[in-house]
Amino acid sequence: MLAAAGHGIAHSKGRTDLARALAVVSLVGSLGVVLLATALPAT
Repeated sequence: MLAAAGHGIAHSKGRTDLARALAVVSLVGSLGVVLLATALPAT
């Protein structure tokens, strides 16, 4: 969530390279959370 917030701030300030990097970090983090959630055993 911090990466997504940083992306918004960087995008609003016109720092496109930083915004793009933070968007990728946010995407990878979200994907990791989903993969970890699907790996949990069903109870």
